[in-house]
Amino acid sequence: MKVRLHQPSACLRPKGALGLVGVPGRLEAMLNLPIISAITYGHTVKGIIEGDSDPDAFLPELIAHLKAGRLPVEKFTRTHAFAEINQAIEDAHRGKCVKAVLVL
Repeated sequence: MKVRLHQPSACLRPKGALGLVGVPGRLEAMLNLPIISAITYGHTVKGIIEGDSDPDAFLPELIAHLKAGRLPVEKFTRTHAFAEINQAIEDAHRGKCVKAVLVL
């Protein structure tokens, strides 16, 4: 079965969950939420904020991965002086980094 990007519900089992992370670039993507499958198959559509993690459990786990060398922060972050805030925003928008970090 070929699944199109506007048919995320085709990938779900009955009572499956679709997690939305980020904002779609096109309005049509927002309008194609799988309402019929949610009703018919009991699918859940959930917006995810900041990974929906429990900081008390998640942050120590991240630190442990970092200390063990399993979290290559340098590969997905880019630091900028605060005066370069516009460049930081542009880098993030162009995909030059996952997370722009401003240094005060």
